[in-house]
Amino acid sequence: MEWARFEAIVGSYSVRANDRLRAAVPRLLHGVAEAYGVDVAVEYSPQHPVNVNDLTETAAVHGVIEELFGPESHLRIPASRLVRRTSP
Repeated sequence: MEWARFEAIVGSYSVRANDRLRAAVPRLLHGVAEAYGVDVAVEYSPQHPVNVNDLTETAAVHGVIEELFGPESHLRIPASRLVRRTSP
């Protein structure tokens, strides 16, 4: 019997994105399996919470990156697009 296994670690920056991935990944895998005429069993096991950047720590890292490599060396994503949390 032939078989294949696909595993992935998927990260997201919001609960909404995580929910969309949870719905989309099985659809994608079922579509690929159907195209090849094979069966698929999908197990989606969330094991990590949504990625949340600490704003204070992120600002410190931005400062180091800019000091070492210049202000154009990295991309800043507006905080309004991310789930936000501040240091305790």
